[in-house]
Amino acid sequence: MATAVLLERGYFLAAPYPSAAREIAAGFDAAVALDAAEADAVAPDDTPSTARRIPALGDALIAASSARFADAARMLAAFAIAEPHAREAGWALRRSYQFWRALGRDDEARGVLAAYESTQARREPRAAALFFWQRGAELADDSQRAEHARRYLAEHAAHGPRDLRIIAESELAAVLWRRSCASARYGLCVDVAVVRRDKIRCGPAKVELIVPRARNRELLGAALDHAAAALRAGERLDLGEVAPWRRGALRSALGQAATMVADEAIERLIALEFPADLGFFVEEWKHVSGVARWEAEYREQVRRRERSERLFRRYWRQYGARLELAQEHTLAVAGHSSGPAIMAVSLHFAVALAKVQDDRRYKVDVPAKLAGDSPFVYCDGDLEQPLFEEVLALLSGCARMAGASGHFTPEIGACFDGLGIYDPDLDDPPLAEFHGPLG
Repeated sequence: MATAVLLERGYFLAAPYPSAAREIAAGFDAAVALDAAEADAVAPDDTPSTARRIPALGDALIAASSARFADAARMLAAFAIAEPHAREAGWALRRSYQFWRALGRDDEARGVLAAYESTQARREPRAAALFFWQRGAELADDSQRAEHARRYLAEHAAHGPRDLRIIAESELAAVLWRRSCASARYGLCVDVAVVRRDKIRCGPAKVELIVPRARNRELLGAALDHAAAALRAGERLDLGEVAPWRRGALRSALGQAATMVADEAIERLIALEFPADLGFFVEEWKHVSGVARWEAEYREQVRRRERSERLFRRYWRQYGARLELAQEHTLAVAGHSSGPAIMAVSLHFAVALAKVQDDRRYKVDVPAKLAGDSPFVYCDGDLEQPLFEEVLALLSGCARMAGASGHFTPEIGACFDGLGIYDPDLDDPPLAEFHGPLG
């Protein structure tokens, strides 16, 4: 690009370059340390201290200790039905339900649950809130999880622990976020299109380009509202209030919510299209050639240059603003110390920067005077720029995180694939097969 394009009123336009990889890596290391510190935290047994002194409950506990879980479930339910006002009645029904569910006896479990909700839930609202949320682990699909989160927020969140409200908001946001995109790739609402170019441009005649997809705006707005609610509640929450065995889930929920906010900014960066058909080359000598045809060509070149400078300046300002916002939200994810979220956003930011890089390389015409051997120099001239280096740093960081944590998904596998594409000469590239299942 001509230097003049980046000049406005005598000043250079700012040249924003991303620099998130190092802070992202530090956030991941902090997440690993917290995971290790919290690994031994488990919920204590909630059996009432008085249970063994009550014959019916004592017998149920003995049955459970000898793996007679069906007998234990019957005894617990029978006690609660016979003594609905006993302090232990709510616990007895909750434990009976858990035994029936573990045994796969769903009809009995539903009966016990109905008894609990009709006789005990209002008497112990906090325990009922915890019990309701725990049952969400049994749900298999997004529709059920979304309805479960909505019910929790509407019926139980006011009585349950504050961290569970955050987790429910984040869970509902995630379901709506997934629904807002008909077909995702790399964890983003994008696709990859093979484009054939008929002009002299960098790269082969056919290239794969990242193409943004539009999300459903209503679902997107609802998802971001719930994600923002989770993050606001997280800012007001004192971690000391959170049970140690639930802190990992809280960090995951906040990381998930922050990732959706970051991804919205990242997808806006991806959606910014590099202006097509730019041309800055002007043959000044034609202006004074005295040949009418050449002077007409000169005027057309000037018009094209002025149009190109105008379009590029507008693009550059929008790019700077969107890049700054995307990086800010990406770094915010790292601050929540959730390893899976940090790995995901590292890949997503790398995809956005790769798209920017590819747009600039593959969508700009090679100047006519460089149409011989020179295009190789012209096209490779920016490959050592900070943008390219940041993509490599993000991808290699993502691959390192996957290896360190053992967390591997098809989405994370794209980090390894990207390294092979962006730096095929890497001396010792990490292989996905070493960090995840084959096939």
